[in-house]
Amino acid sequence: MNLAIAMPRMNAISARVTICFAVSASLLAGCAQWQAHESVSPLAEKERQRNGYYELRAVPHGKSKLVLRSVGGGGPVDFSICEAPHGCAPGGDDAIVATVAQQTPGKDRSYFAPEVEPQRPLNIKGQGTWTSRLNTGKGQPLSERGKCGPLVSTLTPQAGHAYIVEFQWQGDDCKQVVFDATDPDAPQALPEPAP
Repeated sequence: MNLAIAMPRMNAISARVTICFAVSASLLAGCAQWQAHESVSPLAEKERQRNGYYELRAVPHGKSKLVLRSVGGGGPVDFSICEAPHGCAPGGDDAIVATVAQQTPGKDRSYFAPEVEPQRPLNIKGQGTWTSRLNTGKGQPLSERGKCGPLVSTLTPQAGHAYIVEFQWQGDDCKQVVFDATDPDAPQALPEPAP
């Protein structure tokens, strides 16, 4: 008789435990699926922190944000931001607002992210310098130095938008590209304005 009473009680407890496990497993599966879409690898996370990704997501209301950065090796890049149409002319002596290098020892980021006023045309000038060392086999290495640029991009920022101005090294050559990065996961290269 005690055994008969214990059996239904065990079945009721078993049913409750089974329901709890099923609900818990369903919730955990949903959480794991959500995390899979939201998480990135630690290496990708570190790169996002170094390249200005999170700055692009933090545009103050009524402002625009620029992220000035260098990619592809090379050396440091001096950036100047001037009001268009006459400021930052190639060969001009403009105030440098930032020097950015892709790989800067001891630095946790390789970009500069100023806020700018929307609807004010800007010229952004980038000029890079490079150094290469060749081993001559005779003791002292031979160093070569050079410059790439100045390159000037024109942009009229829109309120609430974020932009990347990317100085792209291609060996000793370079180019400068402007992206609308309001969606930092899908930046769109902007066309060069007609001269």
